[in-house]
Amino acid sequence: MPEDVDRALATPYDLPLTFRTEVRPYLYLASAGLTALGLIFIGFSFTPDAGLVGILAAAMGTFMLYIAWVNFWTTRAGYPHLILIGHRLTEQSSDAFRRDLDLTQLGDTKIVILTGGKGSQRLYLGFLPLPGKSPPARRFVAPKLAQFADSILLNGYTGNNPTRAKAIERVVNTRRLAPAQDIALPPIATDQQRAARLRLIATGAVFAAGLVALLVWRAIG
Repeated sequence: MPEDVDRALATPYDLPLTFRTEVRPYLYLASAGLTALGLIFIGFSFTPDAGLVGILAAAMGTFMLYIAWVNFWTTRAGYPHLILIGHRLTEQSSDAFRRDLDLTQLGDTKIVILTGGKGSQRLYLGFLPLPGKSPPARRFVAPKLAQFADSILLNGYTGNNPTRAKAIERVVNTRRLAPAQDIALPPIATDQQRAARLRLIATGAVFAAGLVALLVWRAIG
């Protein structure tokens, strides 16, 4: 995230302003933790008399290794990104997945803090509906977020620091309130997204094949 908010505010309207993750060490640590857990689960599946539980443990362990692999390479590529250009705000978690918000169709912003177990916090940037409009019906949304037309989880860019979250809100809201200009926005690279998703599927297939081989080895071992 740009440390100088005033400099971020001065970014030309037609140039991208990118908020990058500030928690990369924790994301790498998460990958390491998932890898360790995955290996433990797989190791448990080879214990005597593991039975059906062992099969489930092997499947869960393989899934953990897959998530750790994807998370590692996604983090290494510098994701997640929050990109502001013109009145388009893009939340991009990887080459494969992105979400574009049109700030001209969203209302006032507000930082929302959701508290979880053991004091954990999730910081959201919420966008209220435009005057005269109602928030869309959304399933599986926290009650505190139901009032918003849309919201973005900021922890990937700010950690648990509300001050950094407020800085992002200030920059985004200033742009939202500015007059919209007619500019040529960069095209969405749908072909690149499709290719990235196919790579994820192919990688998942490799891990699935590894799981099958592991179960066969376990059965005949």
